[in-house]
Amino acid sequence: MRRTLLLIAMAVALLATGCSGAASEIKVTQADDGGEVTVGIGQVLVVDLEGNPSTGFTWSVADKPGFLTAIGEPDLKADGDLVGASGSLELRFSADEPGQGSLELWYARPWESVQPEQTFRIDVTCR
Repeated sequence: MRRTLLLIAMAVALLATGCSGAASEIKVTQADDGGEVTVGIGQVLVVDLEGNPSTGFTWSVADKPGFLTAIGEPDLKADGDLVGASGSLELRFSADEPGQGSLELWYARPWESVQPEQTFRIDVTCR
C-alpha cells in the first residue's frame, strides 16, 4: 500500500512538471530578429541562429536584460557529420524574474576588434 501511494505521488509530481522535470522552452530564430517575445518566469528562452564555429565565428551576448541568465555555452546543431559543417547555434537563457529589455547577440570572431559580421536583437518581456 505504501509503495502504491509513493508511485502515485511520483506520477503526480512528474505530471505537474511536464513529465520531464525541465522548464518549458520558447524558441526564437533569425526570422524573429527585431521582434518581440514574451516568456514566463522559469521558462527558458532558446535563440537558434545560423552559424559555423569552424570559421572562428560564434554568437555571443552583446547586451542582455538582468532578468535573463545565460545557460552554458552556444550549442552547435550541425547540418551534417563532416568536420566544419555549418548549422545553427543555440543559446539558452533562463527567465528568472519579471522585466522588460532587449537581448542583443553578435556573430563575430571573439579575438577581432571589428564590427560583428551579423547582429540579432529581440525585445523580451518576462511575466
